[in-house]
Amino acid sequence: MCGFVGWVRREDKVARTRLYSALQRINHRGPDDEGIFIRDNVGLGHKRLAIIDLTPLAHQPMCDDTQTLWIVYNGEVYNFRELRQVLENRGYKFRSNSDTEVVLLSYREWEDAAFLKFNGMFALAIYNIPEQEIIIARDRYGIKPVYYYYDDDNFIFASEIKSIIQLLPTTPQVDLYGLREYFTFQNIYTDRTLIHNVRVLLPGHILKFDINCHLIKEIRKYWDFSFKERFTADDISEKDAISKLRTLFEQAVTRQTVSDVEIGAFLSGGMDSGSIVAVLSRHLPGIKTFTIGFDTRSAEGLERHFDERPVAEILASYLKTNHFERFIHPGIAKDIIPEVIYYLEDLRLGMSYPNYLAMQFVSHFVKVVISGAGGDELFGGYPWRYYTILNVRSEDEFYRNWYRYWQRLIPENQQRAAFNPKIWKYIESYSPYEPFVSVLKNGYYKPNDWFSMASYFELKTFLHGLFIIEDHMSMAHSLEVRVPFLDNDLVEFAIRLPMEYKINPKDPGIVISENISGKKEIYYRLSNSGKVILRKAMKGLIPDEILERKKQGFSSPEASWYRGPIVDTVKKWLLSPNSRILEFFNRKYISRILNEHIEGIANHRLLLWSFISFEHWLRHFITK
Repeated sequence: MCGFVGWVRREDKVARTRLYSALQRINHRGPDDEGIFIRDNVGLGHKRLAIIDLTPLAHQPMCDDTQTLWIVYNGEVYNFRELRQVLENRGYKFRSNSDTEVVLLSYREWEDAAFLKFNGMFALAIYNIPEQEIIIARDRYGIKPVYYYYDDDNFIFASEIKSIIQLLPTTPQVDLYGLREYFTFQNIYTDRTLIHNVRVLLPGHILKFDINCHLIKEIRKYWDFSFKERFTADDISEKDAISKLRTLFEQAVTRQTVSDVEIGAFLSGGMDSGSIVAVLSRHLPGIKTFTIGFDTRSAEGLERHFDERPVAEILASYLKTNHFERFIHPGIAKDIIPEVIYYLEDLRLGMSYPNYLAMQFVSHFVKVVISGAGGDELFGGYPWRYYTILNVRSEDEFYRNWYRYWQRLIPENQQRAAFNPKIWKYIESYSPYEPFVSVLKNGYYKPNDWFSMASYFELKTFLHGLFIIEDHMSMAHSLEVRVPFLDNDLVEFAIRLPMEYKINPKDPGIVISENISGKKEIYYRLSNSGKVILRKAMKGLIPDEILERKKQGFSSPEASWYRGPIVDTVKKWLLSPNSRILEFFNRKYISRILNEHIEGIANHRLLLWSFISFEHWLRHFITK
């Protein structure tokens, strides 16, 4: 697990000092080793977090024996030993025991087809000297990120945007279209970022850059989720599906234990992490597990129950793990937010400081931690969302209902009032509906299969946002996070399962706003739908009371904190004369949103978090 930066210039040679300076901006991603390779107008830099093969033989940038292929790589390919055996049978010789060398020689043998053979997470760049080509690729699910910038004189790519900013020929500017996307969805559905002309390579995509012609000659999708071959209940019985799912789950967790350093695991009070730890504890007895708790003394309503430590302690005792806990109070959150936003840089979804503090805590004990991310998106873990569209009668009605639901921050009909008039004049013609529909129209499913369309959308957008957060928050502390639910074999099986094995379509249509804290707890008080088959498959791994527990998810009681312990700080951040956000949004609108939240008229926790994040993001990355 690492970080990299690359720079291609049209004519001038790459300046080592500038490339090195950009590399140092991501020192947190790999403090164990660093390297730079420069050949005239092409430069590659790498920071290494050593996980597999801790020796200097795994140093990057790495080349093959002909010294014509060079790679910088961030990730873990868990089936690298099987691939190595295949390559050795074909006559390849290896110098190291690293997965990096396997990835490089796999590309030499199979070219683009190699990326489909990798079971793991990765972002990489390969410099093909004979072809004068840079090949950049990202894993199927977008677990690891890579960003790029392109103009007439420069092509720059990196694991984080802050490295690219270091090499930009001009002062970075806000991408106003990306800004409108973000403040509609609390996410960006295109390849835009909030920095003008800095793009993210989308999951499952390859980019090829022609060095001689200085142009991006290809960006294409090499893999995507496909729901076209979804099973029916006649194709596979529930009993057989449960057995197969259990086998694939245990295989996935076991596969991701490959490491030359110690592995730990997150352990909340819920089924996903609990089941993972149950499997891990068989292979790694006494494994270290970690839980984060919250100060809920000032919390209101359901947020009073957001501290999962007591349940996690019961589960840790049952599984005989070496368990550790951290307690988060409002003062820590207030002080840490500016630092969090610097490392997050690519703003996505909800509150990320709990993730940041969790990763910081875990990094004191291990270099690798296993997470339960992805279980909800694969197995119907958000039933309240799906009931908005299960009974629609046309594709157009699906789009309208789903679009209305996913406007998590500022609804489109309120945006004229929200944005500064000068900003609004520029972005008014850019409708956020277009990128929203584009995601769905590029998907793979049978006509009128509304549940598959909704699942595809979540996997392509919401899960991608979660992975951006998880990568940046973990690598800020030189910590690798692994996600067994995104094992290739498990994913391929999960997306084919019938809808009725995941949620109960006959349940009452309970729809809950994304702004409400504790959505899962509210929902499961009224219905026991969602992740039905996963719960049945995990039976016997962990106690029944954990399987049936009404879990609310990993969330801090920030809705209450914004009304109480940190309200004065939030006002200062957003409404002071020198608040940068007022260059983009109307002060009157921000003031109204804050007052409605403080007075309990509405819950604006998501929008307030995004306002706070954007304010600190401007301070870090945009010159006034």
